[in-house]
Amino acid sequence: MIRRWVRAACISAVIVALALFAGVLATALRGDDADLSYRRADYDVTIAANGDMRVVQHLDIRLKDRDNDRPWRQLFQQYRIDPSNLTDIKDVSVTNATTGERYARIAPRSPSSVPSSQWDGEFARHWYIADVTDGVDDPPEYVSPASPHDDVPSKRVEIGWNIPATTKADHLRFDIAMTFVGTATAYDDVAVLQWEPVGEDNQIPVGEFSAMVRFPQGVTRSNSWAWLHYTGRSTTSRSANGDLHFTASDIRNGQYLNLVTIFDVTHALGVVRHGEGGARTGSCVRRPSRSRPGASVSSVGPACCSSRPSSWRASGSS
Repeated sequence: MIRRWVRAACISAVIVALALFAGVLATALRGDDADLSYRRADYDVTIAANGDMRVVQHLDIRLKDRDNDRPWRQLFQQYRIDPSNLTDIKDVSVTNATTGERYARIAPRSPSSVPSSQWDGEFARHWYIADVTDGVDDPPEYVSPASPHDDVPSKRVEIGWNIPATTKADHLRFDIAMTFVGTATAYDDVAVLQWEPVGEDNQIPVGEFSAMVRFPQGVTRSNSWAWLHYTGRSTTSRSANGDLHFTASDIRNGQYLNLVTIFDVTHALGVVRHGEGGARTGSCVRRPSRSRPGASVSSVGPACCSSRPSSWRASGSS
């Protein structure tokens, strides 16, 4: 169990368990040895006043020639829909950043059942969103709940994009955008959001990771707080208007990247999920202790008190 980060009152922070790295499970720790790796993963994140997150991923992917000569034809990401942290995913788009081609949506289809020639002509250059709660074999399309703020059932959702059959590639660049609904929790004094873009069960090496996080209008350095947990080399900074920028280098198998943010609740308009009482204690919020042995804490402003619940994530490709 993760220890509490402060002695005073704690909140149960919201984790958006985002499986942001698509690919087969690589056994090696180093990016040079993995069949699939991310040279760069750059994120533009905008937190809306209602607690939603708009996430745009700029990915630079390397695919190596696999021993079984099986071509790469599909990349995907999986997420968990849960009323406690993420109630819906919407406004998805996938763009080939090299050619500028924006992929159209298509029904889910496993590449293993389609010849490469047919795949390239009918299925490649499309994206899909599937409900894989009951398995990945012939899954149905994911359908957003009628009201994502009700008690939605937990689901596993897969967002994938089909590529032409590819033996290897040094640079595949994609822009993946989506909106995560219901990711923040409002308390009497602050709104809280905890984001883990890389989970400790991630098997895909990442050379360089960066994120720019923008807060709702009116949130500045003086009324918001954030800190980053990562065992490797990282940087954090805040701009004059309150934007948060952080980087992490050489993310290996088993490492995690975790960001906690809080901001004055008066700027959280329309957040549906509410927690009891206040999240802060006194005139400031105390710095947390390390959440796990060896995890460094890079604080950018005072830190909130939080207990970190367990999270789920998965990754894969074909």
